[in-house]
Amino acid sequence: METVFLGIQDAFSVSIFVVVLAGVTLGIAVGAIPGLNAPMAIAIAIPLTYYMSPLAALAFLISVNKGGSFGGSISGILLNTPGSPEAAATALDGHPLAKKGYPMKAMNTALGASVVGDLFSDVVLILVAAPIAVVALKLGPVEIMSLIVFAFAMISGLLGGSVAKGLIATALGVFFACIGTDPTMSMPRLDFGHIELQSGIPLMALGIGMLAVSEILIQIENHVRGGNTAI
Repeated sequence: METVFLGIQDAFSVSIFVVVLAGVTLGIAVGAIPGLNAPMAIAIAIPLTYYMSPLAALAFLISVNKGGSFGGSISGILLNTPGSPEAAATALDGHPLAKKGYPMKAMNTALGASVVGDLFSDVVLILVAAPIAVVALKLGPVEIMSLIVFAFAMISGLLGGSVAKGLIATALGVFFACIGTDPTMSMPRLDFGHIELQSGIPLMALGIGMLAVSEILIQIENHVRGGNTAI
């Protein structure tokens, strides 16, 4: 624990605070753009760390990642187009709230949830990461399958108003995840004869295709219908 307290003391220095502030700002700016995510922001930020100390460089990259994770919720709330995959759930409640005239309330709620969740996960990581790792190493196929089924049930429950929609979305997610090369046998799976699909479908491309493009089509339809009505 002494090492943890020394790390906290270094983290609250003025120089590290400035670096973290810059990293969070950069991460939010990049994450708010649909199609760009936290890993891309980190790739942009890596050259900036060559002239930093190791502690400052790590703090900068971590803050960029955390800022990018939250930044994706901004476009998800305002445009119903999540800037990052983890912000997809934010668009479910945030965008309807923004359409009612409360965009700042939705973004403040997302920011508060992001900060509290990140702080809680950091505390859990520091306190119980080692015991959880010991338990995780003892998990067998049955336990892992149970966790997967539980995760699918949680995903289906996100759309509480319609369980059928949740199950359909889960089934589609499983289908798209199975496309690519089997990690155990190294055999192509569901590539339909296209070599481009053997590496799988990137999560960002899938998210943009299914969320952003659909929202664009909906906005075009609303605009056309509104124009026809006015005529």
